[in-house]
Amino acid sequence: MSARAGDMWEPHIARKFGSGEYCKKTWAHFKEAEAHILAIHNAGSPQMKELLIHECGLVWDGWGKQMDTFWNSYCVAPWACWSIGDFACMLCTPSQNTQESWHKHLHTTRVPGLFRASTEHVFAAGLPQLIELDGVNKPKVLNFDVPCIPSGKLEKALWYVEHRASNIYIKATQGGEYVYYFLRKDNPMKVTRITKGLVEQFESALYEGKKDARCKHIDSLIDICSSFRVVCEAREDYGVPVCEGNPAKLDCPTCKGFKGEGICCHVLAINHILQQFNLRYQAAPIGQRTDKKKIGAPKKRTPALVRISQREPDSSDEEAERLLAQGAQGE
Repeated sequence: MSARAGDMWEPHIARKFGSGEYCKKTWAHFKEAEAHILAIHNAGSPQMKELLIHECGLVWDGWGKQMDTFWNSYCVAPWACWSIGDFACMLCTPSQNTQESWHKHLHTTRVPGLFRASTEHVFAAGLPQLIELDGVNKPKVLNFDVPCIPSGKLEKALWYVEHRASNIYIKATQGGEYVYYFLRKDNPMKVTRITKGLVEQFESALYEGKKDARCKHIDSLIDICSSFRVVCEAREDYGVPVCEGNPAKLDCPTCKGFKGEGICCHVLAINHILQQFNLRYQAAPIGQRTDKKKIGAPKKRTPALVRISQREPDSSDEEAERLLAQGAQGE
C-alpha cells in the first residue's frame, strides 16, 4: 500500500510532508505514513476520519516519536478538518481557495478603499463592514451548474453500467430510498466482485466509525475505506449542482471528483440505469465527414443552398441504433 502519484490531497499538508518538514524523507516508514495521511484525507465521513486517525495514530506510536509533530498539528481539534467527508456540501473540500476568492471579491467590490487606511480604521470600520457583507451576501443555495461532462467520465460510467453485476451493490434503506455502492474499478484490494460482506465492512467505517472484525490490520482497513463509493439522494439542505447528466439529483458524498466538479462516473451510471440519462447516446461517436478532402488537395467550398452529400448507411449505423435503444432502457 502506498500513495499513488495520481492521488491529490490537501495541498499545504502534501507540500510540507512531501518536503520532509515533519519527518525525514529517508525515514524507513515515510512512504507508509504518507499513505496513511492520504487515507485520512480521503475519508468519506467524519466517523471514518476519526477511525482512521485513531488507527493510524496507534501505528505511528509504535514507530516512535517521528509523527508527533504532525499529530499535534493536524490530527487533534480544531485542526483535524482536512478530510473530504468533513462537510456534506458541494465544493466544501479541504482547501481555502474558495473562501479566499470570496473574501477577495468582497474586498475589491464591496468595500474598496476602506483597507487603505490606518490600522485603527481598518479594525474599527473596514473589517466590521466586510464581515457584515460576508454574512448578508452568502449564498443559501448552490449557484452554479456543470457546463459539460468530460468524455472520460462517460466512458468510465459505461464501464460500471456494463459491469453492474460485479461492481454495483444496491441496498434499500428503511425510509424507502436506495443507496448504490460502487466497487472501484481500480480498487486497492484488487477484488473483482462486490459482496455483502465487503459492503458491511465499509458501512461500519463510514457510518459508525468502527473497524469491522474482518479488518485485521491498518492496511486492510485503509483498503476497505478506499475501495468503495456511495451514490444516494442529495440532502435537501444543500442539494447538488444542475447537470444534464444528473436529472435524478443524486449525490456521491464520498467521491472527491463529484465534490469538486459536480458530476462523476458513479452518478452518471446510476442515472443511466434509472433511465434518466442515456450514456450510450451521449458517448456515441460522431460519423466521418463526407466532405473531407485529401491532404494537399485544393479546398472546395460547397455553394450556398446546396446540401452536403451524406454517406451511405452501413452496419455501423445499425449497431449505433441498437446501442442507443439499449441505453434508453437503462442497459
